[in-house]
Amino acid sequence: MNTEPNYPDALDEATARRLAKLAHRPVDVSALESKLETSLTDTPSEDLPHTNTPDPAPTYPIRHWLRPVAGIAAAIMLAATLFITLSSSTPQASAAVFDLSQLHQDLVAGRIELKTVTSTTEANRWIATQRDTAPDLPDHIAGARVQSCCLADVQGELVAVAVLEDEGQTVTLVVARAPDFAHEMGTRIQIDGRSFFGHELNGIRMMMANHGDRWLCVMGDRSYEELAKLAASIDF
Repeated sequence: MNTEPNYPDALDEATARRLAKLAHRPVDVSALESKLETSLTDTPSEDLPHTNTPDPAPTYPIRHWLRPVAGIAAAIMLAATLFITLSSSTPQASAAVFDLSQLHQDLVAGRIELKTVTSTTEANRWIATQRDTAPDLPDHIAGARVQSCCLADVQGELVAVAVLEDEGQTVTLVVARAPDFAHEMGTRIQIDGRSFFGHELNGIRMMMANHGDRWLCVMGDRSYEELAKLAASIDF
């Protein structure tokens, strides 16, 4: 059974939309025009043999064709620079947020096959039969009822997933055994000295926290404070 769907790379799509907007921005290419025009027109006359040739036919000024060429070249250079900057500076947590949001939507919509369970203990027994390298779900989740579980792939990491009912709302819990799965960024909430980091995408709020070599994320249609409280109750 394949429980590791491939999600669309929403980060690439967002980057492409940003680059597309650059085509409509004015670009100052006067300096580039000047340099190109100088290099094309400044030919040393003393190096050329003297011949009695008729004057050349009149031509259009170089700027008539140089301006669009220089503008296109400058736009391409600017777009490439922006793409490299975005690719190198965007934290992995930002990329993971896109996939986590899509994962929650797919689970709620029933697009991913789930194993019905009644506790994290039962869920962990099922997970162990699927992949021995999969992370375990927490031993204790205060106040939430475990409904089902599955395994999934998020940003190339195998994660354990549990669908919970918390105060009548569906909440998704994701656990990744990877210290670099995410980074400490987003809306920070502290509970009992622990830090939780909130993100929101497509109306889905999520709260992430680090537990040693693990990252956990709880997400759903709840406030940051409610999600942080639920995350704080999770004990491995």
